[in-house]
Amino acid sequence: MSTTFSDARGLPCTEPDEQARHHFESALESFRSYFGDPMAAVHEALQISPNFQLAHLFRAAAFFLSTERRFFAKAQQCLAKAKACSGLCEREQQLMAAIEAMIEGHWVRASAGFDQVLEDHPTDIFALQLGHVLDFFRGDVTNLRNRPSRVLPAWQEDLPGYAYVHGMYAFGLEEANHYEQALHHGQLSVELAPQNPWAIHAVTHVHEMLGQTDDGLQFLDNHRERWGSNNNFAYHLWWHECLLLIEQERDAQVLDIARNRLLAGTNESLVLLDCAALLWRLKLIGVDVTTEFEDLAQRWRDKQADETGFYAFNDFHAALAFAGVGDLQALQEMLDQMQVPAAVATHNQTINHQVGVPLLQALVAYVKEDYNTCCDLLLPTRVQASIFGGSHAQRDLITLTLLAAANRSNRKGLVKALHNERQLQRASDLIGVRVSRAAA
Repeated sequence: MSTTFSDARGLPCTEPDEQARHHFESALESFRSYFGDPMAAVHEALQISPNFQLAHLFRAAAFFLSTERRFFAKAQQCLAKAKACSGLCEREQQLMAAIEAMIEGHWVRASAGFDQVLEDHPTDIFALQLGHVLDFFRGDVTNLRNRPSRVLPAWQEDLPGYAYVHGMYAFGLEEANHYEQALHHGQLSVELAPQNPWAIHAVTHVHEMLGQTDDGLQFLDNHRERWGSNNNFAYHLWWHECLLLIEQERDAQVLDIARNRLLAGTNESLVLLDCAALLWRLKLIGVDVTTEFEDLAQRWRDKQADETGFYAFNDFHAALAFAGVGDLQALQEMLDQMQVPAAVATHNQTINHQVGVPLLQALVAYVKEDYNTCCDLLLPTRVQASIFGGSHAQRDLITLTLLAAANRSNRKGLVKALHNERQLQRASDLIGVRVSRAAA
């Protein structure tokens, strides 16, 4: 029978070295706050204790959550090291099973596995955050809200990570359209842990969805020192600021951020997809972003051979970059790769079949100026597009593209219907009006 010790939240752990457990806790803090280098902290833990199973699992999950195939082999290697560890407690075994299912592409099973851990250990911040990110990847709006709500009553303010649970709950509430509650929990999270980009992000989402552009921009500006640099989430928050600025027709500022913040950043897919989403919005409203799209498309081309088919959400944004420069050959190559039958049907393969392929086909039609076909492809696909992940704000790009295509194909009834839909959901929808104006 294994000997167990307690982590910072009193949870069972078979790692005997207190200093190694301390480094692992530092990694978890970096992971949830986006500040610091979690992999460096885990490395320190493994230097002390090479058989620290949770540290190996952390590395496996982190490599996988990069959403890049180039790190997939490393994720598998780290998982294999974790599986080689012996004498594990039940919590560690359950975490390993859930992470293994996640890496193998069986995301529904992985989600249930994280729930199993949290049933017995509701303060397991590692299981909670992994489950929360997976809910985001799956577009599981119900669990984005309900997973944090199932565990929040078990948390006390003095437990490490308490504020971040409120931040996760805030984002889940926002995606479930509970905006007043989301604002409360998001603001509480920021008050308790000011360097908390995920909670700042949740509050900004609320303002964006409600058309409260002044409030959203003021909120971001008030907290800029806490999110604007030195963390791994800053790029995405710059992107959110741009959405608000577009609503105020402050395009020069948006272009400045696109050039000097997003395009000047890393070539990680999670950053490049924000670049693509922003530039495509600018293109739809009539801003000349030809030079920026050429730069971005080349970066995606450098990734295309290795990354296409690994994560459908990334594929769609790579396709936006190719559509932005009219590169039909690259779009067709992506479609060909995505339609090759897989040896094993993973969650991502299902998403590609149901959503990824028709979305790329719609972009091909758009580039060919076959706007009627683009509309016919997007109309049914946007209804189920949540399954390929992202937020309402991110997936809104699909509706904006449909709106542009409907205008260009003179489908006046559809244009009116889409504007009705958007104006009843938002206090302000200037971007929708600008798309229609540019495509008229």
